[in-house]
Amino acid sequence: EALRETLRQAQEQLRSSHEAFKLTEEQLSFSRAENARLQEANEAARRAVAAAAGPPQPGPAPGAGAEAGAGDGWDFDLDAEGKAPPGVPAVNGEAEQRAVEEARGEIARLREALRIEDERLRIAREDVAKLQEAQAAARPILRALSW
Repeated sequence: EALRETLRQAQEQLRSSHEAFKLTEEQLSFSRAENARLQEANEAARRAVAAAAGPPQPGPAPGAGAEAGAGDGWDFDLDAEGKAPPGVPAVNGEAEQRAVEEARGEIARLREALRIEDERLRIAREDVAKLQEAQAAARPILRALSW
């Protein structure tokens, strides 16, 4: 009777190990998917920063008149002499700088999230290794008890 109880306990422990192993595998799969998603987002943010930090687009040549800047994305009115009002390039530069800073902030947030997910992935891998060891250790006991 004691042998049967030991066998039952070993089988229950093996079932629990299997369930924990499956759960850890699911967590590992989720962590891998999340890691890939964060890497893609990090790369997209890096490209956005590179694009925002690129060389500024030239505006209409000074004194070229209103026609020179027509349709090129400039959205301010020229004065009577065809010149931009003071401060417009500075405003555009500030907006670009803010965009670059926001993109850099997003990259920092994504890197931190990626670091956290990498840590979760490492822990999940350690859990899988421990469960595999426990499962391997339980097999001989079950074989011996089933004789």
